[in-house]
Amino acid sequence: MKNYVPGLLSHDIIANDIYEIDDIVADTKKRLMNQSDLSPSHIDQCLKIVDDLREFPMGRFLLANQGGFNGFWTAYMINRSRVHGPYYNELESFFINYAPAVLATRERFDIFQREIQARLHEGIRIASVPCGLMQDLLTLNLSGYYDVNLIGIDLDTDALTHAKQFAQQQGISAQCQFIHADAWSLALEEPVDILTSNGLNIYEADDAKVTELYRSFLNTLKPGGTLISSFMTLAPTQTPASRWQMDKIDIEALMRQKQVSVDTLAARWSGCYRSHETTLTQLYDAGFTDVQFIDGLTSIFPTIVARKPE
Repeated sequence: MKNYVPGLLSHDIIANDIYEIDDIVADTKKRLMNQSDLSPSHIDQCLKIVDDLREFPMGRFLLANQGGFNGFWTAYMINRSRVHGPYYNELESFFINYAPAVLATRERFDIFQREIQARLHEGIRIASVPCGLMQDLLTLNLSGYYDVNLIGIDLDTDALTHAKQFAQQQGISAQCQFIHADAWSLALEEPVDILTSNGLNIYEADDAKVTELYRSFLNTLKPGGTLISSFMTLAPTQTPASRWQMDKIDIEALMRQKQVSVDTLAARWSGCYRSHETTLTQLYDAGFTDVQFIDGLTSIFPTIVARKPE
């Protein structure tokens, strides 16, 4: 596979840091100081985390977006550990190198690429929804393939701009198409062989809406086409039936991640975990068959591979 070119990330870090961080920090601290479910000492620790987040661009984005990642910062999160150079502070280094959810995200990305790569053939059409920087497709090894069509779909116009720039960097713009569209109402002129999706269902708490999303994906695929997606699973604190592999998880890092993402940032995705059983039901209700789960090392962020019937 091609090496990811980090220049796009470093070029745009400051350009994306445009919000009023003073107001955001003040509002976050005010919310924390009014939380009756946290001890005074724990609140003090969270207030320190807010100050640490403020010191680096990704942290400021997380503060401004309640712990949510867009395509730009997801790419940064996946690739930063592969780029030599100092971190802004110790908290950024922790996020990139030790936070269990980030490690699971990086593993999930590698699994996506492996599953896509194994299905490549001449004339294939692959869509990524939402595409973000579309690195899941643009870093594939396309050597020997002369008729591969890559389609990036996103509602975020900035993401589409970055994806186009990245395609130019990779030298494969001629094989790419970029579409501004809502994932819940896709209407491509031609169906695709593979549709990949990461980063939508983990921000949607309504199970019925997630099923609608999967149905939109089904309608975008050719008969026999493949969906490659993912979901975040329930933690042991949420259900005794959790599939997390606790012997593979750094517990100290997990607790610190919770303090940053849940206690401090009140991350929007923290209420959108789902079980394998719920996800399987949603996929079947949407019309998919042959559903396979690839859990990865910890089963925090499994990959879904499902097929549209012929």
